[in-house]
Amino acid sequence: MVAALYVLPHWYDGDHTAVTADANAPYRAAATWLKTEVQDPADTRVLVDDALWLDLVHDGYRPGLGVIWFYKADLDPAVTRTMPRGWKDIDYVVASPTVRRDAVDLPNVKAAIEHSTPVATFGKGADRIEIRQIDESTGNTMTTTTSGGSR
Repeated sequence: MVAALYVLPHWYDGDHTAVTADANAPYRAAATWLKTEVQDPADTRVLVDDALWLDLVHDGYRPGLGVIWFYKADLDPAVTRTMPRGWKDIDYVVASPTVRRDAVDLPNVKAAIEHSTPVATFGKGADRIEIRQIDESTGNTMTTTTSGGSR
């Protein structure tokens, strides 16, 4: 009985969070930002994880060489051949938790993140989604983002 009195409140808190939290809200907000704020999606190259790829294709980004599943920027010769300047051939990186975690082993993705500046951020902490614009001058001095996705 004592164990139940200890476990029950913790179970309730965890269950409440699981049922009420909207873990996809940052992804939806990022997709909306990319749809409304990027002037020419058909001529924009963006690295994304698989959670956003199809949304961006439906929003006018070119599949394969416009909106690029981030692994392919390093691992798919058909994609890397279209990136002779490496990270400089990308316009944006959508840095989700998966992209940030796996970039360590992907030189083009890692360099794209290192040479970019957040222009919009959705969510908080480790689960945030950052839309990062490539800065070809490699200077990361621009700071144009605030939490919540404003420019």
